[in-house]
Amino acid sequence: MSVPSASSTSPWGFNFKTALHGGRGGSYVLAVVPLLASFALFFVSPALAVALQLLTVCAALGKLPLFLLAIFAAMPFQQSLGGESAVNISLVDILAALLFIVLLSSLPGRKALRLGPIAAPLLLYLGISCASSLANWEGFTTAVSLARMFMTTLIAILIFANFSTALRLAHRGFFVFLLAVNVLALFSIAAFAQGGIQASMYTLGIHKNALGPTFGCGIVTCLAYLLTEPAQGRRKAFLLLSLGLSTIGIFLSLSRGAWVATAVAFLLLLVMVKNKRAFWGSLLVMVPLIAILWQMLPQEAAEYASNVSSSANTIQSRFQTINQVMEAFRSSPLLGVGIGLRKVAEPHNVLILTLGESGLVGLIGFIGMFAGGFYTFFLAAKKTQNDLPSKQLVFIGASILLLSLVHGCMDVYWRRGVGFLGWASVGLAVQILMSARAPAASSPMVLPLENLRSRKRQSLRKRQRV
Repeated sequence: MSVPSASSTSPWGFNFKTALHGGRGGSYVLAVVPLLASFALFFVSPALAVALQLLTVCAALGKLPLFLLAIFAAMPFQQSLGGESAVNISLVDILAALLFIVLLSSLPGRKALRLGPIAAPLLLYLGISCASSLANWEGFTTAVSLARMFMTTLIAILIFANFSTALRLAHRGFFVFLLAVNVLALFSIAAFAQGGIQASMYTLGIHKNALGPTFGCGIVTCLAYLLTEPAQGRRKAFLLLSLGLSTIGIFLSLSRGAWVATAVAFLLLLVMVKNKRAFWGSLLVMVPLIAILWQMLPQEAAEYASNVSSSANTIQSRFQTINQVMEAFRSSPLLGVGIGLRKVAEPHNVLILTLGESGLVGLIGFIGMFAGGFYTFFLAAKKTQNDLPSKQLVFIGASILLLSLVHGCMDVYWRRGVGFLGWASVGLAVQILMSARAPAASSPMVLPLENLRSRKRQSLRKRQRV
């Protein structure tokens, strides 16, 4: 990655060399505390919460590492800053947009922006979506839907693939994410204690189907660390605490789609890690919690969670919207009726929605885009055989991307939240892949201790021979 010279600055005096290579991490972690506190105030005083958020962002202006960590911290809190307006914008969208502007401003000092193996399938699918939309333009609705798709995929990947600081701070970022998930879980527990399951399903005004996958990402993130390292002391205690709180949170969300998606991601993680002992240890934490919580559920909530028959109201309503979308698909089977159909009929299945919006061509492009994402993780995993920190990022990212896809097959996919995190992780995988091809000295990740020891032994043998 080419870095501009120290004198290269943006119109507002941003020093890119300083930003791209970061600073002390501990102070940045502490700086996200006001950001987390602002969400606690959101439904007490929205104006005060937004003011505190803006203050935090203004304080972070020019501090690229803080912007990146703030994205991880704000990810679980998906409230729209615009309320119930037509444009739903979260704090993550604002932070990502600012970082993207910084990235574009740095283009004169770069040879090119990198996308890695995901470039062709991603741009192909987005191109198909744009072509379908131009043929069936619905004005503002189409524009907003396309903007969400570009933000969730292309912009997320570009940011995390092209700022070397993103890779340096990735592990710290995921721990900040876990801290934020813990805060959200505590609010969910408090809501359940005060108003029962109906309250916890909409903690802080976030819908249950957005809460569920967020807690699911917390679970797989904890498991990825616990299954791959002999964590000790406070680090292990924090991971186990986070695993327990995320398990409670996903259960209290009563999001069945999130339950299934997390279980599938859990199985993928087990296949990648192959650590049976830690796997059973993790189950010992989660299973008793789930059994206790199930006994605490009111009978109506338990019946709702276990009723997946075709006679259930939620299932019937989804069948109706699926029929609407399939009618649109039959009217234009190749390119669909354009992006924006989701604003009229949301089938809670991204594959069926893609058929309706961009037809068979779009569905092939959508599947190809995800195949490109997983292929990027596969290549990155091959390059990180002896690099545990990078391997952990690959495990976390692949699990989150799969979780978001499986959940999207049972609920809304193109929304604020974990979809962005999944594709941001693809961007990190692109960086890992590119840095593995570069000389070892330029790698932003620390070399494993085993490699250092083996090098010392080799040099010692050479001296002895001499």
